[in-house]
Amino acid sequence: MLDSYASRYTDYYHKVNGICVKEPVTKVEHHPLRWFISRQLAGIFWYSGEIVADWYPLLRTKAIADNQKDVWYIYLTCFIFNLSKITMIFYHFTVDKMEIREKEDYFYSIFWAIYLVSLCCSLLYDSSVYIAMRRAILKDTANINFGFLKKFRNISEYRILVSAIIGLIGIPIMGTSAILRLKYSDYDWSFEDLRIFFVNTSYYMMFIDQLMLYSITNEENSLSSSKNSKLFII
Repeated sequence: MLDSYASRYTDYYHKVNGICVKEPVTKVEHHPLRWFISRQLAGIFWYSGEIVADWYPLLRTKAIADNQKDVWYIYLTCFIFNLSKITMIFYHFTVDKMEIREKEDYFYSIFWAIYLVSLCCSLLYDSSVYIAMRRAILKDTANINFGFLKKFRNISEYRILVSAIIGLIGIPIMGTSAILRLKYSDYDWSFEDLRIFFVNTSYYMMFIDQLMLYSITNEENSLSSSKNSKLFII
């Protein structure tokens, strides 16, 4: 919402030799207020929301783990991953909005390096969730021969596993794009759209998981109520 609002600032008024000049703006970095709203301010809410959502796989893994001591490494990787995003929030404030235009190349050379570190942290976290969920699924479905769709609908752990796999697939793609942006300043792929696609896909999977859990719980409650009613009538 903030990013959409900031896109309204398409002209930058500033003084040149005491004369007010109107300059068309094509990049966020070329307008101080637009930069502040869409990158510094919006970044706080965006990355904070990601941090909250990143805890969902951890909580689901904790809920199904037999031995709670086995999930300590997931806590550790989740904390490191969250810390990398907190670093990205604060890094946007290391450059003054009035100076970002002159320091754009320097800013992004460090930003992409930080982001690559964050991707490595994401790889560790998604891998730890994948390993834990894989163990749980092998244990719970060892004697069950379900197809993919039935597993996806009935087994929450399977949905989280699929989400972790999607994350693992996206990491090398985003990493390659980030390296190209870091190495070639004229590389002009809409990296943010690519990142948002993979990030949002994982969050959609969490939303679907909650809907499925709610649906299955309602079905079980309905069956239980129906059985109790029949017993009462008899």
